[in-house]
Amino acid sequence: IKLKGYAKLGITFYIIYDPEEHLSSKPLRAYRLVSGRYELDASELSVFEPLGLGVRIWPGTYEDMSQTWLRWTTADGQLLKTGKERASAAEQRADEATQRADEEKARADQAERESEQLRAKLRQMGIDP
Repeated sequence: IKLKGYAKLGITFYIIYDPEEHLSSKPLRAYRLVSGRYELDASELSVFEPLGLGVRIWPGTYEDMSQTWLRWTTADGQLLKTGKERASAAEQRADEATQRADEEKARADQAERESEQLRAKLRQMGIDP
């Protein structure tokens, strides 16, 4: 009855996540609305083409809890990063950029020291650099 009501509303996708398999032997079931009725998507990765998104079961750690989770994916199955994962990746990129900038500054400082040594040597030889 619930699915018929959703179909009448035109809800395109319907997902049932039943990790303890009380309703079915399949913990994740996705349905698509086709010609006014829901059809079961039998694939492991349920993709919602118009959205460019998918959903799948993912065993891992989230919010310091290790268990099985539902995760959004891209249409080709790549996990979308959580906010914490995005922040961590951005922090890592910033750290790498800082490290590269420090290395460039060290090289520039070394080049400046070498240049000053050459100027001093030229002055010793009576040449105005």
